[in-house]
Amino acid sequence: ADNPVIISGNFSCRIFYINGNRVPVLSNLTMVHGKVDNGGAIFCDDGSNPTLQNLIIKNNSAENGGGIYCDHSSPEFRDVNIIDNTADNEGGGIYFSNDCYPVFDSINRSNIYLNYSLTGSDLYANNSVNVIVDTFTVLNPDGFNTYPPENFEFDILHGLIEQVDDDLYVSPDGDNSNSGLTAAEPLKNIRYAFLKTIAGNTNPHTIHLLEGT
Repeated sequence: ADNPVIISGNFSCRIFYINGNRVPVLSNLTMVHGKVDNGGAIFCDDGSNPTLQNLIIKNNSAENGGGIYCDHSSPEFRDVNIIDNTADNEGGGIYFSNDCYPVFDSINRSNIYLNYSLTGSDLYANNSVNVIVDTFTVLNPDGFNTYPPENFEFDILHGLIEQVDDDLYVSPDGDNSNSGLTAAEPLKNIRYAFLKTIAGNTNPHTIHLLEGT
């Protein structure tokens, strides 16, 4: 664990493609800068049920499933860190397609945060998924982080971004370490404000955009 294998700069194909009735173990790996159509680092398919443990999946990108894409498979997650991955369409962190029932270890908890896509920034799922993690982008995920939100049940110990039930201010001269609660302490960008605010149909809030581009 002190000297993980680093796989970087995989721009032509996904790093791991796992299919068929297989139960491999991927352990002690760092996978960064993968770029492919689906599953920037890992693609699980066709009844495979791999064990993923002690992994760092970071800064990968894909059309769907920026970090991981699963279809008809049920991987087990043990201490997997899925961070800063992006998808053009759905599931910035993980895309769970059809008949995917992942198992998240409740002792060796994983971390999923600051991924991005147009739909389901961190997670996208076509069926019900129970997610158990140590740290997620926010403590109370909504349709911005997960899509559709009704397909997810969560057990989260920590939210990386502290949420507020209030209006927020954003400025090009702001900083995401600010509170964002006043024009004197604005946040830097709109996406971060969407993550930080707790809002909905019953408690709408406003993101105030200050002068600038």
